[in-house]
Amino acid sequence: MVLIYKRPTDLVRHMTSPGLNTNAGPVPVGQYMSGSIGNGGSDTAVSFYGNMRSKLTSAGVTNSEIDILLKGQGSPSAMVKVMNYVVANKASLTFNIDVQHRSGEKNSVITHDYKGSFYKRYFGSGESDLVALRAMVKDKIFGLDCVGFVANWMVFAGIWDKYQPYEIYQWNKLFPNRVTSYDDITDMAILVWGGYHIGIVDSITDWHVSRKGAEVVLCQSSSGGPRKDIVTLFEKRDDNGEVVFEVNGNVPVKGHVKMWRRDDLVYARPTSAALPQTPDLETPVGQWQVRVGKWLWVYDFAQNGSVTWRDPFNGENGAGRWTLKPDVSQMATTWAGSQTTETWDLPLHSDKSTGRVRMQGKLYDLAATRAS
Repeated sequence: MVLIYKRPTDLVRHMTSPGLNTNAGPVPVGQYMSGSIGNGGSDTAVSFYGNMRSKLTSAGVTNSEIDILLKGQGSPSAMVKVMNYVVANKASLTFNIDVQHRSGEKNSVITHDYKGSFYKRYFGSGESDLVALRAMVKDKIFGLDCVGFVANWMVFAGIWDKYQPYEIYQWNKLFPNRVTSYDDITDMAILVWGGYHIGIVDSITDWHVSRKGAEVVLCQSSSGGPRKDIVTLFEKRDDNGEVVFEVNGNVPVKGHVKMWRRDDLVYARPTSAALPQTPDLETPVGQWQVRVGKWLWVYDFAQNGSVTWRDPFNGENGAGRWTLKPDVSQMATTWAGSQTTETWDLPLHSDKSTGRVRMQGKLYDLAATRAS
């Protein structure tokens, strides 16, 4: 077990409110910046570090730190070192900088907002050092992309001792447990939007059991840089029958996500809302929706030990028997004319019961919800 004392929201505050603690004062880094052209690029930063690299490395900023800053994944401490160097040596920074932004299809259109003296751009009108550094953030010399935020939180929280270059599609190697149900969502679970965006759950604030949803504090770097938002994640199925979660809320990136978690990460001071507990059921009597692999069936359990099933999509159906086996904490279900067998875990819960199905020589997980 790894005790975590610094939450994702703590990193958001560290970066933005009041901001990084430089010699000039606090500098909020409320800026999204990515080295990927598809995500806007870091052209202004490329111009800046192209002129500053030798100066900064002589002052103790490593080439590796600069390369990671250019990706939009640099550490807060590296940003502070660069900012402090700029303030201390501003009068000598007379090189020309090209301030740019991208737009159009695939961000292929480059607009040059300013070409000229770095010193004049940021200090030439008598601006304070603090105003100058904040203007550099606005021009995307400093910023974080989505991977940069999550990776920096891993260091900030003490999980890593240094930055590690994982791409979005690789993060499920670090968080290996797939979240397959809304009530499996935990603090510090990651959300992945296809191969293009990643965020992390700070905490769970509420549960929507009837709709299979969890309200969470989501942390990410997106539009506006590092941020936290309240969103609700509703359990859904995609076209392949896989569990995904629909992101609802006033956030820049919505859509469906897949989620993973690490069960060894535990907050030292937990604050998440507890999942409401439904009473144990003594029997399965009633109607249930049962999900097994890509299939969805409707079961009707009767008091006399009989049970029927039907496929709501094609009308196929059958009948069988159920038996409680409390000595092994299971309920067994068998079907007439079929080799398929089921074991349900006891106690049963109306909002989610689980079990296993052996069908045609294969073992599947079962998840069931009582409808009536």
